[in-house]
Amino acid sequence: MKQIFLFYFFIYITNILGQKNQEVETYTLKYNVTQNDKHSSSFLTFKNNVGVYYSFRDKEDAKNIYSEINTEKGVNHNIKINSKDTIYNIVKTNIISKEMLSTTNIFKDGQYQKYIVDEYCDNIQWKMINETKKIAGFNCKKAITRYKGRNYIVWYSEEIPTSIGPWKLHGLPGAILYATDTENYIQISIAMLNLRSHDYMINYIFGDNLKKISCEKSLSLKKEQGREIADKIQSKLPRGTQFNITNISNNWLEKDCN
Repeated sequence: MKQIFLFYFFIYITNILGQKNQEVETYTLKYNVTQNDKHSSSFLTFKNNVGVYYSFRDKEDAKNIYSEINTEKGVNHNIKINSKDTIYNIVKTNIISKEMLSTTNIFKDGQYQKYIVDEYCDNIQWKMINETKKIAGFNCKKAITRYKGRNYIVWYSEEIPTSIGPWKLHGLPGAILYATDTENYIQISIAMLNLRSHDYMINYIFGDNLKKISCEKSLSLKKEQGREIADKIQSKLPRGTQFNITNISNNWLEKDCN
């Protein structure tokens, strides 16, 4: 089945790339994601020089963190999370305008507060490695970089023409089909390719009701969140017991803004 899919995929993409003056299609790549030992899925939709990355996370994560520390008189009072809202993050990248907008969720006062992180899409300094291999039938090349506080190893294919990758990774001469960091905090691997997607996925517009903040501000808010968690845990421990959260940033995908 996989071989049949790849056969027709190659025929289709060859026709697309071989026809000039044809309207550019909207493409979507689906990824399997493992982040901090938790499994999820993500989608990257791209057209011309714009890409939108949708990543989803199990909302039970936050519930589990707070379920024990919000217990009073033996009654479990879970922090309420609106079950109608899917916890997800979006990254929209424009290679030409150098604009990168992304959402971030800060858990505070019993609920998620979503912000828009507005940052400049600077050039990632990639180092090309003389290694090749096939992934999902595509010829891939290896590249490495240090970005946002982590060292990344990626495999990309020039057979899929885009310089926009999953999450905030970008700047390679082809689609990233596999990415991981050297600490194995995150692994992103291609799961499916869809060459004809709906334009509404690429035309995503962030809500005007969301506050824009800088990357530095978002990291600051996450530190406050970590301290709040530590204080709540400390308040539930027996008197005299010391609790401290160290290296909070190790549990974030972004450790810094560079």
